[in-house]
Amino acid sequence: MKTEKLRFQIIGYVLSAILALIFFRGVVMTLIVTLPPFVGVLWTIGMLGFTNERLNSLSMVIMPIILTMIGFTNAAHIVFQFRRELIIGLGRKEAMTVSMQKLGLPCMLSALTTAAGFASLTVAESNMISDFGRDCAVGTLITFFAVILLLPLLGLLPIPLKVQMESHSIKINSSSWQKFILILIRFVIKNAKWVVSISVVLTIFFGWLTSNLKPDMHLLNQLPDESESGEALKQADKSLGGIQAIRIVTEWESDNDNPIPIIRKIEEIVEQEKLLSRPLSVRGVLDSLPGFGKDLSLRMPLLKKAPQDLINTLYRPDINKAVVITRIQDLGVAQYTPVYERLERKLEELSKSNPGYKFGLAGGAVGWGRYVHRMLNDMALSLAAASIIILVMISIAFRSLRIGLISMIPNLFPLLACAAVLAFFKMPLSLEIVCAFTICLGIAADDAIHFLSRYLSEKKNGLDVNHALEISFIRVGQVLIATTVVLLCGLGSVLFSSLPMYRAFTSVACATLSTALIADLIILPALLKLFDKK
Repeated sequence: MKTEKLRFQIIGYVLSAILALIFFRGVVMTLIVTLPPFVGVLWTIGMLGFTNERLNSLSMVIMPIILTMIGFTNAAHIVFQFRRELIIGLGRKEAMTVSMQKLGLPCMLSALTTAAGFASLTVAESNMISDFGRDCAVGTLITFFAVILLLPLLGLLPIPLKVQMESHSIKINSSSWQKFILILIRFVIKNAKWVVSISVVLTIFFGWLTSNLKPDMHLLNQLPDESESGEALKQADKSLGGIQAIRIVTEWESDNDNPIPIIRKIEEIVEQEKLLSRPLSVRGVLDSLPGFGKDLSLRMPLLKKAPQDLINTLYRPDINKAVVITRIQDLGVAQYTPVYERLERKLEELSKSNPGYKFGLAGGAVGWGRYVHRMLNDMALSLAAASIIILVMISIAFRSLRIGLISMIPNLFPLLACAAVLAFFKMPLSLEIVCAFTICLGIAADDAIHFLSRYLSEKKNGLDVNHALEISFIRVGQVLIATTVVLLCGLGSVLFSSLPMYRAFTSVACATLSTALIADLIILPALLKLFDKK
């Protein structure tokens, strides 16, 4: 797994670097836009290490991806603006100053909004999720400072920059690409009512489908395809009823009690559950020993001749304790959560009818299953809280509740669309998918803030709604397209991984990023045209 992870990281970075070279038209510009986010990730890991914070698996794997994507997006906006200022004839210092004046505040707003969204994860009951949210929130702010501090310095280094100086580069309607963009945005503006109506209906429909989405997790998804471990797990499920054990612990007060009849009742409870394997207990061991009569307690002396290390796992008369062991298959956490609830309910009834006996469920499968189920629910609820926090932050940042509400649909649409597809095909909401949603919510909010900032800036300059949307679409749209393509190619290489977990994460992340681009470039302008009348 470590080798494959490193291999796909290298492939992803190489593909991203090649595309960045194409979009930014030079090695120097590519380094200017990619180096600050990379340094921001290093600063974050170093800062967390300096404060003796131990990074969990989510923070180690997912957090660097999130911070790199967010930092790269903000850096790309500044570098594209820097190139435009150089093209019109400004010197490096003046061009960088103007770029930071125009985009410094939007980048700060996007960083604060995204950090606040991640901070909402800290209220989760699961330590893994709360620590992950805290690390990402801190890392987002550190990466923002890395971009703001380092990018201007790199841009002012005395290194030759390849910048095309042709006059057609700054004309809105000269190039074929810009003509296509103008045709698209004018179509959106002209049909804003239809675009908004369709997007609202789809968002509501996707939200309804998403309500059927169930959290789940499979052990097999964390193992490579056709690996020895995966094949062993499948064979164990088929032949042994699974490898994950559930222990039903029985304790009694009196030394004179005979626990065998009670153990038999527990076995009957287990046998009623079709998803559990055949129970193993001391009663079964006694039943297999030679003897006459149905009273198994008469065979108790024979247990002394059996290996005590094996018997002690099932029966400890010295401490009045016995254990019934059953196993579960890798059918998913969601399948067994109701089973655990029924077992506990029946054991509670058994305890009431047999005073002096106590029962409890134990075993890694029970604890892990409940922990994962709670963790997934925490992340799903925190994701909803993050959406509300982003709404509040955008409303405060732009001093307009109307603008905040307008941004809600573009931010939620990609998440609900991909979640609806999962629900439609009855795919579970696993941990890696929720992580992908968390990443993409931050990116979608970041893109929306940059578009809104440019749009409101153009309106302050005296342009009407239509012209402000056209300029914003051209200036911000090309950056969003470039960054999305680079991120998709960087992530897309992981689609060929042998780990189902990595493939699921990547496919959902790529689909959500693509849908977020459509939402920010089509739905958001249509909403602004329809509802922003000031």
